[in-house]
Amino acid sequence: MLSLLTSALAQTEDHTTTAWKIAAFASAAPSQLGGAATILDADQSILRPGSNGWICMPSNPAGPADAHLGWASAAEAAPICIDGEGMKWLQGYITGTAPVMDRDAYVYMMAGDLGFCNSDPTVVTEDACTDGSWIKSGPHLMLMPKDPTALAAPYSTDFSIGAPYVMFQGSPYVHLMIPLSGYYMYQAPDSEVSRLAAAFPTKFAPKPTAAPARGFVVLASASVGLAAVTVVLIALARRGTFAKATTAPVLV
Repeated sequence: MLSLLTSALAQTEDHTTTAWKIAAFASAAPSQLGGAATILDADQSILRPGSNGWICMPSNPAGPADAHLGWASAAEAAPICIDGEGMKWLQGYITGTAPVMDRDAYVYMMAGDLGFCNSDPTVVTEDACTDGSWIKSGPHLMLMPKDPTALAAPYSTDFSIGAPYVMFQGSPYVHLMIPLSGYYMYQAPDSEVSRLAAAFPTKFAPKPTAAPARGFVVLASASVGLAAVTVVLIALARRGTFAKATTAPVLV
């Protein structure tokens, strides 16, 4: 993560190239997994075919703050790496229906996410998360259970202690968040981001951007290797209510 932020500061790379986007989106998962995954761009185009049944893609529905320069970093794109079973969970989450899965699924977001209200899957802004459970996560792994009731005791909803914790408890979308190294980089005052922001205040100054269009969802059917999966693009975006999805065919 530090290397990505440093390269963004230097602005020596062209972040609009296919090569940069493949590396950035694949960084959401361990290199052995991301290196063989299908990589999709935000517009559904295939940047690189894969061979292992996994898909890595950006999940930030707002797009880059600077469309001309592209994503400032992998963190801004908030890439997600997911397999076909995880897509079933994600499709249920997006469409407001209980996920129907054949097994548990794991989802990687090793570049972090855009922030969520830990207690309520329908709350999509920090201001609306009135119970103080808003958390913008650094690198993490998620366990999406086939049986939501399996994530009762002994797991806590306390995300402050570094242990795996439950997000969206009591809803059909309950899942286990597993913090990885750097998970608290957006909270800790001595984090990498905070140190870089202090050293380069103009580079890390907030940029005015339009609010994400939370609610725009595109579903596409895809074939990855021999496994048929449902690809959910711009997937972690809602407007407080679950939007109906449109479909389009994509062959990977």
